[in-house]
Amino acid sequence: FFDKKELILNKKEIPMIGGLIIFLSLFFLLIFMKSSFNIYFVIIIFSSLFIVLGIFDDIFEIHPFLRIGIQIFLIFLSLILLKDYYFTSNNIIFFLNLKSLLFAFILLFILTSINAFNFIDGSDGLSSGIVISSILSFLFMFSDLNLYTNYVFYSVFILILLYFILFNFGLFNIKIYLGNSGSIFLGFIIPTLF
Repeated sequence: FFDKKELILNKKEIPMIGGLIIFLSLFFLLIFMKSSFNIYFVIIIFSSLFIVLGIFDDIFEIHPFLRIGIQIFLIFLSLILLKDYYFTSNNIIFFLNLKSLLFAFILLFILTSINAFNFIDGSDGLSSGIVISSILSFLFMFSDLNLYTNYVFYSVFILILLYFILFNFGLFNIKIYLGNSGSIFLGFIIPTLF
C-alpha cells in the first residue's frame, strides 16, 4: 500500500493511507457527536464504497474505463438513495418536469469532481487545500444566506485536513500520500455535502 513511483525512483516507502485516515476520522467524529440519523452520517457511510474503490485502485490499478463505470454506478446509487436531499419538491426544475435532466447533470457534476480530484492528487497538499477552501467558501455562503449547517462538523473536517497536510509535506519526518482512495473520497464528498 505504498506509492510505487516513489519506491522505484527514490527508494522510499510512502504509504497512501491519507484518504482512509480522513474517512475514519470523519466517521468516528459523527459517531462521537451522538447526533441522530442525519445526512452527514449517510453520506460518510455511502462514501465508504468510494474508499474501497480507491483502495482497490491503489493496489491493483483498475482500468480507467472500469473505474469510471463503477463510479457512475455508485453515484447513480447515491442519487437514488439520497433523492430526498438532492431533489426537493419546491425546485423549479420539478415544476418544469425535468427530473431526468437534473439527475443527469448532478451525476455528471459529481463524476467530474471525483476525476478532477484524482487528476490533481499528485501535487502535495493541493487536493486537501482545495477542499479546505471549498468548505470555507461554502460556510461563508451558508452564513451569509442564514442557512443552517453543522459548523462543528465542517470545522473538525478542516482541522483533519490541515493535520493531514502537515504529514503530506513530511513535517514530522513521516510522509503520507492521499492516494486514489483519498482523492476519490474527497472528490465525492465535497459536491455531495454541498
